[in-house]
Amino acid sequence: MNDPLKSQKILDALEALRSSLALASSLRGAINGRFDSELRALQAEKSREREPDAEPIPRSIQNMFYYDLRTGIATLYGAKHFFLDDQIRLAQIHKNRHYQWVLAEAYEAFEDFLEHIYAGLAYVDFDFWPMSEFGNTRYPELSTKDFSWFLHQAGLKKNKPNSILSCFRTTFKELREVELKNKLDLHAGFEICLIAKLRHLIVHNSGLAKNKDEVIEKTLREAGISERSKQTLTARANIFFNKLTNTEETHVYLLGHTLPGFNFMSIHNLENFLGFMMSYAQILAEISLRHLHSKNLI
Repeated sequence: MNDPLKSQKILDALEALRSSLALASSLRGAINGRFDSELRALQAEKSREREPDAEPIPRSIQNMFYYDLRTGIATLYGAKHFFLDDQIRLAQIHKNRHYQWVLAEAYEAFEDFLEHIYAGLAYVDFDFWPMSEFGNTRYPELSTKDFSWFLHQAGLKKNKPNSILSCFRTTFKELREVELKNKLDLHAGFEICLIAKLRHLIVHNSGLAKNKDEVIEKTLREAGISERSKQTLTARANIFFNKLTNTEETHVYLLGHTLPGFNFMSIHNLENFLGFMMSYAQILAEISLRHLHSKNLI
């Protein structure tokens, strides 16, 4: 039965993601402005150092205390002298960490979008899902269920979001084609897997990669990348890992890389990931609505 109002759930999901990603982009801008101002001041101060080989003088000293549970007495357990180079390094790490959490939250909003789109399609087109996903509910009863029921069922799906994306790719030939051939020369399936892996490192390992190559290899495997494309996509993934100034640890790196000759511009950064997720979501929503229209359901 044709019911245009039910398809509004798809547009609502797209609007919710658009709002989340716009906020993420605004946060990125605020973070960039705050830390760039601090870094410019620190680096200007560094350039004014008259005797770079002279004994450095600490700019601040931080003492760390804890209060003993039994006695309540404050006890010193550590102290740190901060020099100018330390402050520059910490500002870079701090900015990158802020960017990491913006990406993590943005990707989680993207996953929510995929789940809502998947539920929205079945809400309008019962045949979009295999019957097994309706649980014990019989086909004639589906018309009595509201959207929240379909969203709950979508939430029960295993191996999300890969299983949901697999369903989209199986049904929508156009999506498969855009994922592999597009004006940005991106392998969209790999890009989604890469963002998911970066988000996992951010949430579960403080944004650090103990074994970067292993992470990239797993990403290639889960995205189903052919041998022919592995070298190119491995090089792309490596762009988003870096050792920040004076650190030995490999960080999920989202600050971008400056274009030669254009110091005010950078590529391969957080904003690129946000834009990619928005573009993918817009295309998926459009394809989904055309699918429903082709079946005379909206």
